Amino acid sequence: MEILLVEFVPGIHLHLRLDALGALLAATAAVLWVLVAPSPGNGRRYATFLGLTFMLTLGVAFAGNLLTLLVFYELLSLAAWPLVVHDESEEALAAGRHYLAYVLTGGTILLLAIAFVTLSVGPAPFGTPVDLPPVGFVLLLAGFSVKAALVPVHGWVPRAHPVAPAPISALLSGLMVATGSFGMIRVFQLGAPTPVALLTTVAALTVITGGLVAIRTDNLKRRLAWSTISQMAYVPLALAVLDVEALAGGILHIIHHAFMKGGLFLCAGLLLHQLGVRRVSQMTGVAHRMPWTMGTFTLLSLGMIGIPPLSGFVTKWVIGTGMAQAGAWLSLAVLLTGALLAALYLMPIVHTAWFGARAEGPRADPSARTLIPVLAAAALTVLLGIGAALPGFPLQVARLAASGFGG
Repeated sequence: MEILLVEFVPGIHLHLRLDALGALLAATAAVLWVLVAPSPGNGRRYATFLGLTFMLTLGVAFAGNLLTLLVFYELLSLAAWPLVVHDESEEALAAGRHYLAYVLTGGTILLLAIAFVTLSVGPAPFGTPVDLPPVGFVLLLAGFSVKAALVPVHGWVPRAHPVAPAPISALLSGLMVATGSFGMIRVFQLGAPTPVALLTTVAALTVITGGLVAIRTDNLKRRLAWSTISQMAYVPLALAVLDVEALAGGILHIIHHAFMKGGLFLCAGLLLHQLGVRRVSQMTGVAHRMPWTMGTFTLLSLGMIGIPPLSGFVTKWVIGTGMAQAGAWLSLAVLLTGALLAALYLMPIVHTAWFGARAEGPRADPSARTLIPVLAAAALTVLLGIGAALPGFPLQVARLAASGFGG
């Protein structure tokens, strides 16, 4: 199904296209936006831009060619800026300037790349393989790498996440970073004309670097941000294997990571709001005061590590199976190392919260209504794990989307 939006000149147009890959991103966005829906206290500006970013994410999901993807992708980047700087503190405004510098640079690279590709092979509609020129292919990947937070263009993530409101951090980690990986998948579906060893190297370096820095980061939201950098690099790592099963796992990881990491950031927001906790070193014994919040945080952390039967295990199993089938043993080793690093930066938080000296004070879990989003994220992490093989679940749709790899 395709819809023409506007034709600038013959052959150069914006249009929308429905396929399995776009439907997965759109469905994930719809559920995640419900979980982070604004409260009346956040104000009209917050609600307006939150709704706008949702609509633009749908535009990214359903873009039918490179030019359409660029338009919605860049508008999404700009619409997210007021949410990043929502608190209007000096730190937030500085992080916002940093964010804009990164995304506008990436957007400029994408504009040049898409102009080059369009002049070379035409509008490059998704679903139809084209003979991408190598220079255009590399420039497209470079442009999308900024939003995907690959090393060395990852710097906006650990600065923007700590200053943004927790629900916005959930969106930034759950879907904003994912749109960069989504763009890379679209490029590969058009065709991969050059060796992808460089992408493998960059993705592997990102997995390891993000995990190592997360281990020694005390600020809780910044640690989770570095986790996002590490975890989301699984997608280009899987993509570079050039195996359908690995790609299906990478697509699946976008969905599963969105709910796991989104839930973790929401938990971090509750800890900050209820107890003023910003740092891991302040979390000694907090589980005794906020057992529901930390119980959810613990389950989501186990999911991020890849403990069965949670959704994170399914992701890593499918990616790893594809890597093994393709003989990509080095990539598989990086995947397993990333899981080990996740245990090293998440489980100390859990241990400190549950087994540290009991924190003094009354129970501080928020109301049941406030807990619903984090409990829903945890429920999805369980459901998407134990029900992964069921018809119509994301794994089946991801395999359908990956089956059209390379046309």
